[in-house]
Amino acid sequence: RQLGVDGDDSIDYDLGLPEPFTTRPSLGTRLFVRNNTSRFFGVVLGELSNWRAETRLKSAELLLILTVFCEEHLTKDFHCTLTNFVKAIDIELTSRHEHGHLNILERIEQVLCLMAKYIDPASYLKLLQSRILGSSPTPRSALFILSSLIKGAPIQRLMRHWLDILSLVSSPKCIGHFSGSQVRVQGLKALINLLNRVDGDNVHVFLSHFGDSKDELNKALTSCAGELEEATTEQTRTCLAKLQSLRTAIICNKSN
Repeated sequence: RQLGVDGDDSIDYDLGLPEPFTTRPSLGTRLFVRNNTSRFFGVVLGELSNWRAETRLKSAELLLILTVFCEEHLTKDFHCTLTNFVKAIDIELTSRHEHGHLNILERIEQVLCLMAKYIDPASYLKLLQSRILGSSPTPRSALFILSSLIKGAPIQRLMRHWLDILSLVSSPKCIGHFSGSQVRVQGLKALINLLNRVDGDNVHVFLSHFGDSKDELNKALTSCAGELEEATTEQTRTCLAKLQSLRTAIICNKSN
């Protein structure tokens, strides 16, 4: 931390940076880029929906670099950022059979994962919730964004919102039988990413966070499993196995 005043203790600023970065850029460099980014950031976002696939790819690559310099300052006007991403992702999901070789969707996911490192879930959960559970025509794109943000969020920040996210992604509109196949695929992907974040070494952090609220947690996990009773796909079977593993961990933790 530079001079002990620049940065959030919950963020590892050197972790997960894209090439060519190996460490966090210097404070002076970040300030210079941030002071000029506002002039063109919206334009770069808009190019994510350009009719030329190559332009969309270049836009995603530039956004990845800008994210490294802008960090938490991306929170400002993030509602506009999300709107642009929703439109861009819907284009990629629709035309992936034509431009899949460019891996634009993967690059967008990488940008969102990196943004999640700097932006608190409280800044985007309600925005995405309204798109997913409301009357938005693109819930699958909103779920794709949420799934990517879950992957990149610092674990301590994610824990504060874990139950709210579980309730959202396990709702009938996301993974129910009448949610639509494309929405369900993205909903299950988001659920798997959420469960993966508290797997392995993080399970102890997870159980410690909930402390005396483990009964509420177990109830939420059981309710989620109830929405997935029919394991008809590999995604569903993976979710059920992970849910059962977490419930077993809760039982073992109570008995110790």
